[in-house]
Amino acid sequence: MIQILFPLLSILPLGLLAIVVRLWRGWDAARGAQWPDREKSLHKPGESTRKKIERLDRQIQDLAGLGFALLPILGASYFFSIRNVINPPPSIWVPHLAVAVIAYTWVFVRLARLLGQRRHLRLALSGEKAVGGELNHLVADNCRVFHDFPLAADWNIDHVVVAPSGVYAVETKCRRKGPFCRTQRPHEVVYDGEGLQFPRYYDREMLGQAQRQADRLSQFLTDALEAHVPVTPVLALPGWLVRREASNGVEVLNEYQLHSLSSTSRPSSLSADAVARIAAQLDGRCRDVEG
Repeated sequence: MIQILFPLLSILPLGLLAIVVRLWRGWDAARGAQWPDREKSLHKPGESTRKKIERLDRQIQDLAGLGFALLPILGASYFFSIRNVINPPPSIWVPHLAVAVIAYTWVFVRLARLLGQRRHLRLALSGEKAVGGELNHLVADNCRVFHDFPLAADWNIDHVVVAPSGVYAVETKCRRKGPFCRTQRPHEVVYDGEGLQFPRYYDREMLGQAQRQADRLSQFLTDALEAHVPVTPVLALPGWLVRREASNGVEVLNEYQLHSLSSTSRPSSLSADAVARIAAQLDGRCRDVEG
């Protein structure tokens, strides 16, 4: 019986090691960076996405370490079990083989899932950085720009622009270009006022999400300033050529069209004092990065 249980018992040290590593990481994160007393900085573009990638990287490292450590442990367990046996019976090698197959199947499936998530997040991060870089140029036009604004504990707005022409909530969406089709180019998206026609599919959720972001930000600023603050929703599609056939209130732009948010062609609706008061509310919520 012990020969059957031995391969399972041999995995216990790995479990104990994983628990110790997890507890140490939690303790280290709770301690923080231990910086001296200094002013915290604003979020950079894609701050929360970058943190998600870091968490995924730690999980991927743990899985890779588990995969490398499991083989020698099971091998040592097997050779220990047959040390006094000339012809090992199935009762010895079958349990070891079964544990190895089950364990490595789980590791590879889990690893493939995490790598897929990381690939998606890397695309999102590159898009947020591209949009954030273009929006930062608006500072020269008397605009204030905030990135990764934490509207709630589980709700972030990719970018917020406070310009003389108004407040804009910018939601960034990254999509890979589609296949060639006769009606549009692979990197072209058609905005018909109801949704977005990409080469491979039609999407309405992006516009709805951009509108919800703007509505919640408007409510937050209205409550904070005790005066109605309208917010215009903007959907940024970096790398895409946007063809507009209609509009429903959500502005759909690529990264190179975002300069229009500070364009002199837009009428000024906010005074310099109003811009400063709105920016102060956003700054206080967004300035929490140490180091």
